[in-house]
Amino acid sequence: MEAESLADVVAREGVVVEQLVDVFDRGLRRCNTCLEALQPRQPGRITLMETRRKGAGKVVLNELRWRIVRWRIRRTYSDGSVEWTAQLLPLSGVTRFTSSKFNFHDTEPEVREVLKAAVALIEIRGRVLRTATNFVTGVGAQNRLGLPQAMKQIQRAVVAADRGARKRARIKVEVEQAARDQARPIKAGR
Repeated sequence: MEAESLADVVAREGVVVEQLVDVFDRGLRRCNTCLEALQPRQPGRITLMETRRKGAGKVVLNELRWRIVRWRIRRTYSDGSVEWTAQLLPLSGVTRFTSSKFNFHDTEPEVREVLKAAVALIEIRGRVLRTATNFVTGVGAQNRLGLPQAMKQIQRAVVAADRGARKRARIKVEVEQAARDQARPIKAGR
């Protein structure tokens, strides 16, 4: 069995991360469809919302972000028309925001279960993306900081090796000269 190169492993795992995030996103879209089907289109309805997030100078592997929102009606116009607004809900304890009043009563337990599944998917998705982002950020930092340090150390080793090679050459010449001096016959009488 042939060993994989580092580039092959990184490429393969990058594809796996992309596939995982795609599975999470499809699952969250399905959860949203379930929430929409289980609840009447009235104020207090809870759904999932996809938002796009731009990275402000940071590495962002996936701009898509999932939010859990509760819908409200805001009467803002003088003619009596309304505007739907979304109130962001926290992931922790989101099930306490479900409504059991009026038309929401029949399906409240199912809505809670779907919300629990959605929260779990959002959290797992976040962990996967954070891990991948930390890897990419770490590699980028090593390119920026580690590569110059590595080049400096390589240069240091080359200079030391050159100095050692010159020293060994000088020693070799001195040894050969000493051997020639010992091999020369001593002339007597002079």
